[in-house]
Amino acid sequence: MGWSFGWKSRAELIEHLTRTQENESGKWETTKHCTVGNVLWAVQVHTDKQAQTVTPFILCCLLQGGGEWGYKDMTESMGPYYYTCPVAYFDLVPEANKNWRAKVREHHAFKKAQRDAIKRLKVGDTLMLKAGCRPPSIIIASLSPLRGTHNFTTYRVGLKHVDLGVAAPGQHQTDEEKARLALIESGAMLRCSALGLNDQTVHVLFQGKAGTEGFYMSHEAYDAIPLGTNATPDDYRKHGELRPAPATFENGQTTKELVPA
Repeated sequence: MGWSFGWKSRAELIEHLTRTQENESGKWETTKHCTVGNVLWAVQVHTDKQAQTVTPFILCCLLQGGGEWGYKDMTESMGPYYYTCPVAYFDLVPEANKNWRAKVREHHAFKKAQRDAIKRLKVGDTLMLKAGCRPPSIIIASLSPLRGTHNFTTYRVGLKHVDLGVAAPGQHQTDEEKARLALIESGAMLRCSALGLNDQTVHVLFQGKAGTEGFYMSHEAYDAIPLGTNATPDDYRKHGELRPAPATFENGQTTKELVPA
């Protein structure tokens, strides 16, 4: 699904997403919810009044702010590329995606191992930094905030730069993702998102190794290639004219999302 905008604040949007909603055909109730950054996780229960069935499911909503707040929603069965869902929610909902749940458990195990490794750090320890960091290591001077020295210079270090000796989670990429990343690494520009500007024009973004490029094209050209295809600008040129466009969206909402964010 694409993005929907129109809420004045993050709190107003969350209230909208978690309140009970009902119509003639069904009812949706939220029994649990939490936010991790700008990801809302919820356990919702759908009552189908016609079929007389009750179905609980896990909902993932990506939240985005700016002039207005908006969201993009996905269910567990869609396999969101987000893994911060509370594991406790799994006990409340029948399994809908075994691989996704395994990745969520793996994520939480990794974060716990990170926390445990951090607890073992002491002032005076030598702390290795990740490959590519300069300096390559520091001697810990304080833990909160994390600071260290190297050659008489003091550095404040973010945990993302620290090599804690904790094995990273297993590969979270599907075969399709691996193929996409390989194409980008080889220099290809691949479609990543799109914004319908009006009835005639779509603003399409393409992701490449060096960044993002944008093009304007007709809806006919855009719709000629199925969603989920690793499409390049040249692929679209076979179906219509492309005009240079900004590399980011401005003052609008995504109406045609191509791949999970």
